[in-house]
This record gives sequence, C-alpha cells and structure tokens, in this order.
Amino acid sequence: VLNLDDEHAILELDPTEAQWRRRLYWLLFITERAYAIQRRKHTRLHPSIQLPLVFSSEDAQLLNGFVNLVHLFSAVNDDFVKVWRGQRKKSLCSEPWLAGTQHALDATAFALQDVTETQQLDIEVSREWLHVLAWQMGVSNGLLWSPHDEFMRLDYPVGLAKKVVKITQGANPVALDSHGIGMEQKLSDIVGCLADVLRCAAGDQSETFMQGREYLNILLQQLSSRRGKESRYLRPLVSKMGDLVGYPMSPALALPAPDGVDMGSVYEEQEVGSELNGWQ
Repeated sequence: VLNLDDEHAILELDPTEAQWRRRLYWLLFITERAYAIQRRKHTRLHPSIQLPLVFSSEDAQLLNGFVNLVHLFSAVNDDFVKVWRGQRKKSLCSEPWLAGTQHALDATAFALQDVTETQQLDIEVSREWLHVLAWQMGVSNGLLWSPHDEFMRLDYPVGLAKKVVKITQGANPVALDSHGIGMEQKLSDIVGCLADVLRCAAGDQSETFMQGREYLNILLQQLSSRRGKESRYLRPLVSKMGDLVGYPMSPALALPAPDGVDMGSVYEEQEVGSELNGWQ
C-alpha cells in the first residue's frame, strides 16, 4: 500500500525520505524472512528495491552492519523457504543448488571488522545458523552424506559448531545477550543439529567427533546462563542428550523439567521480531 517495494515510487520522493523508506522496507524484509524460517511460513517481501546508502548516511558503521545483514538474508531466497517449509521437490533441492546456497551464505557478509560487535555477533551466528538449516534440508530431502562434498559430510555441523563456540566464547556477554530470545533460538537449533549428528556417529572416537562433544557441552553451558538465567530451550535439549557428551554434565544441565511444564511445547513458541534486538 505504501509502495515501499516500488523502486520507481521511491525515486520520486525527497532523497532523505527515500532513504528512510529503504531502511524500513529492508528491516521488514529481514524480519519477515527470519520469521518465515522460524515458523515455516510463506514470504511476501522480496529484494525488489535498492539498498540504503551507507557512506553518505549519518552513521556509516551502523548502516554497514545493517546492509551486511540484508545481504545475508537475501541469500535465503524463496526456494530456500519453500524447501524448509517441506515442499520436497527434487527440482528445488539438489546438490548443486544446496552447494550454491551454502557458498552464497559465506559470500554475503564482508568487512565485518567495520561494524559494531553487537552487529557482528548477529551476522556471524545467523550465518552459521542458516548453514545448519541448509545442511538439514539436504539430509531431509534425501541427499546422501558424501565424504567428497564438504557441505554434505556428516561432520559438517561439527565444524559449524566450532565456529559458533569461537564466536560466542570471545564475545562481550552484554553484546551477546542484547539479541535476546532470537540468539537463544539460533544457538538451540545449532545444538540440536549437532546432537543429532553425534548420535549418528555414536561409537566414532575420531578427533572430530570427540571435539564435537566438547562443543556440545560448551554450547549447552552457554544456554544455561543466557541473559542471567536458564534459557527456555535448554531443558528440552538436555532431555534428549543422555550420555551423549561423553562425560557428566554440570548439575545445572542435569535438572529435570519443572513440574507441569511441557518442555516439548517450548519449541513451538517463537517470538516475533527477534532480528530487531540489538540493532536499535
């Protein structure tokens, strides 16, 4: 109705007003795309207009981080969302398409040393989270694990978890916590995928999977104290861990679910607007 997605309409506006509208549209685009993935919904917004200007803006550093996030979620195209929603058509999810998607995710975020730490954390963790989802889509659509294809190897999520541990362990806790429930959900999705991989590789004592168990424990520990309290996603994850980590977990991770709480339902409760946290 506002023609925010119409490049010709925006070009007719005052330059300052046009820039504000571009920012608003792309903010809505990022939020809808993240929400569509979290809830397996359709998308209605598309990358149909130019990005806002960075270097002539009043805060080039902030806009640079924002544009990087736009690039990242633009790599999650309509086909990605369709496959994630369960439309399992071979024409949509093939090995070349999956590899192209993974490469696109890596190629989108650049010059992250020029953005704030809060933005960098969001971009980097979101990128690894999307990598995990893409890998899971390949598996669920019958693409066999291949030792010759890095994106379809069984140990691929272990490498992603390693990156996430490195990102989060070296982060300022305040910057990490500023992303709220959205960051917790992404970490829990990564942990859940890693746990499934380690279960498939049960009995494999190779260095890769032994390290994977260490990353699993570290990420679970992080979820035990997010934003000064236990994450809502922790107990459902722990409930399916068993002895997966290979050694006793801390008492905080071994607690049963509270009486009367269906922890399985926690996965169904996602909050809208998680991509806005930390960017205001």
